[in-house]
Amino acid sequence: MVDTLFVYYRHKPGGLCKRLYRAIDGCAQRGDKVTYLTLDPPPVTFHTNVYVRYIPFFTSKRDGLFFWGVFTLYLPIVLLLFSFVHTPRRIIAFGPYYAAMSLPSKLLLGRRVYLFLRSLPFKIDSIKRKPRWLRFITGVVDYVGIRTASAVIAMTQVMRADAAKFSGRALEGFPVLPNDIPLQEPIVKAVSSDCSQFLFAGVLDRRKNIEVLLRAWKLIDEGGAPQFTLHIVGDGPDRAKLESLCHSEGVKRVIFHGWQPTLIPFLEKSVLYLHPSIHEGISNSVVEALGVGIPVLASDIPEHREIFEAETQPINIVPPDKPEEWARLVCRFHSDADFRQELGEFCSEASRKLLFDWEERFFDITRF
Repeated sequence: MVDTLFVYYRHKPGGLCKRLYRAIDGCAQRGDKVTYLTLDPPPVTFHTNVYVRYIPFFTSKRDGLFFWGVFTLYLPIVLLLFSFVHTPRRIIAFGPYYAAMSLPSKLLLGRRVYLFLRSLPFKIDSIKRKPRWLRFITGVVDYVGIRTASAVIAMTQVMRADAAKFSGRALEGFPVLPNDIPLQEPIVKAVSSDCSQFLFAGVLDRRKNIEVLLRAWKLIDEGGAPQFTLHIVGDGPDRAKLESLCHSEGVKRVIFHGWQPTLIPFLEKSVLYLHPSIHEGISNSVVEALGVGIPVLASDIPEHREIFEAETQPINIVPPDKPEEWARLVCRFHSDADFRQELGEFCSEASRKLLFDWEERFFDITRF
């Protein structure tokens, strides 16, 4: 039994915490004694080898500059004291910030720090247009985390290369661990299934580029196409703006469902998944759609090309800034049975490399 410490500040809906909890349980199921250090109780039940410990903090506030300033000064001390008392052999950090916060434990106590890159905050902050002074501070923290981690594990080769360029550290020798496809049966649709229901799921922010879908839906409606419905599952800072855009631009048949505990009911009634992000790791919702046999149209970004092994221009890669192309392919999917079959077969073939035991591989690569 190996003592392993995970640290993350609180539960957040979305893919990061899903993978974090799977990693915690996966290590515990394989014999590790796992401690999860966090501020608030997580909304999940872990394996019996998992011990949840709470970081003492003087306020319930979990966001804002004051919180992050105080927490950033406080967390390295907490990790150092915890590592000294409980002697975990390794600290697993889901993000460069937590790797940087673990640096005193590494330098003073010799703890190995494994950085799992689920995203690249320095790129996301730029896309979100955060103030330059704030990006400078967070960029320094990210730089320290990537430079000083004992090992760096990225989701994609593109992400690893971007992190290497940003940090100036050679990362080629470290492994890549993509998201896996959940092991569940494909959704079998009747031959007469409604071909007018489409789906997007994720955080509603600038990075996800949902506005291009709304503009595509307006073009579809103006073109006199059948009445297609776009289901948007998720929440985030841009939700009010996107709903306002639908109202002001007269975009019809777009339904915002907010956060949902599972995508399955929406996948069951959707014929095509749409993912127009301008930056990604590997989207959980994309692999969930692939896992149940729903074809995917994805934006033309390096991360999506890596998923679909797209050296040339494949049939499911769409420019992220051209709503007319999204509208054209959605209409073609609805009207062209041969195209539907071709896209389905292409996505099915691309998905096969994502069928593996993610927990087992995570456990193995955090042992090197």
